This record gives sequence, structure tokens and C-alpha cells, in this order.
Amino acid sequence: MILPLEFLPPASADAAQAVKWYDHQALGLGRAFLTDLNFQVRRIRNFPESYPHLNVTCRRANLQRFPYTVVYRILPSLIQVIAVFPHRGDPALLSSRTSHPSE
Repeated sequence: MILPLEFLPPASADAAQAVKWYDHQALGLGRAFLTDLNFQVRRIRNFPESYPHLNVTCRRANLQRFPYTVVYRILPSLIQVIAVFPHRGDPALLSSRTSHPSE
């Protein structure tokens, strides 16, 4: 069974910020980031348990082209994306997001 997937507001803000940053780097790069993100989100929905654990409650899936990781958790009724995190991001920020599941 394929579970619904939702982006928590901070994860949506992460993605929007990355798109904006890449758009300023080169024409079309923000769109390429979104394409890469959407591809990975589809894979997460289809194979949520195939990605490695980040911690006890969360898993991580790296984007193919960009240095970002999609951090998500599998809850009984949905998959929740809690961060779209740059590989060089502050681990403390990520830790604060992954500590409390909410459904």
C-alpha cells in the first residue's frame, strides 16, 4: 500500500529556499532541483523502507544531482517529510526537527 506523503511547513520552506538559491545561480537550475526532489519523493512514496535510517524515527534519501537529503518518517497513516536538508547544513537544526513525530 502506498501511503500519502506530506511536507511539513519547515520542509516546504527548505525546498523553496533551495529553489530560490539555485535560481540565482543559473537559469533553470531551480527547476532542475525541483525535478530531482520530485523524483526522490516519488521513490520514497513507492519504497519508503528502502532508505537508511538517520536515527530511530527518521530515514534519509539523498537527491541524485544536488547535495541535499530528504529527511522523512513513516507514520502509521502517512509519510512525513520533515526536512530538505543540505549536506553541509547545521546538524543541530536537523536534530531539533527529528525529535518529535506529529500526525
